[in-house]
Parts: sequence; C-alpha cells; structure tokens
Amino acid sequence: MNTKTNNKIMNQNALVYAIYMMLGSYYSSAIPASQRYLDRMYLYYSELKKDKQFALENKVINFTEHVLLQKLPEQLWQEPVVVRFYKAGDKSFVFFEGNCYTLRIEGNYRGKNTKLKCTC
Repeated sequence: MNTKTNNKIMNQNALVYAIYMMLGSYYSSAIPASQRYLDRMYLYYSELKKDKQFALENKVINFTEHVLLQKLPEQLWQEPVVVRFYKAGDKSFVFFEGNCYTLRIEGNYRGKNTKLKCTC
C-alpha cells in the first residue's frame, strides 16, 4: 500500500474512534461490543496531530448538536447502549444499540469534506 492509502485508512479509523468517543459521551452509558477493536481505533486516533484530533472531534460535536439533538427524541440519549463497528468499502459505520433505539452513524473521511450521516 502506498502512503496516501495508509493515511486514508489511518484517518478513517481515527474518525471511527472520534465518533465513538464524542457521540458516546451523550449517552448515559456507551460500552463497545469489542474492546480490542476500539483499542485499535484509538491507536490510529492517538497518532494524529492534536489539531487533526480536534478537527475530527469538532466535526462529530457539530453533527451531534446541529443534526442529531434536533432530530432525535430525547429518550434516545437516556438509554445505555452497546457500540458496534462495521466497515463497507471506504465507509465506516458505528452502531449505538439500545433497548428501544439503534442509531447508525456512517462516517466517510474526506479531509475537510468528511461526511457524517445517520439513520435511526
């Protein structure tokens, strides 16, 4: 693999960690289904420069506050959730699975054009 591909993979995995970390903090409890997978994503995240970490965090926070909190019922955030991680091509999916709701966040790292989408 070339350096550009490696950077893309690293950034995509760091985005997954940022989604888990930032969005998970809005729930009463967010437990990863696979701690090993989460630890691996954390390694990618921790290797980023601080300004890039902050940019990913801000992307998730802005998405949460301006899209999710406006759109989704308040009781969704009261549930404890199990967090699962999936990949499909160049997209990553983070599922926050509660007793009544499942929130699916799709993350696609594209630098300044990074996209986040949700389905509930």
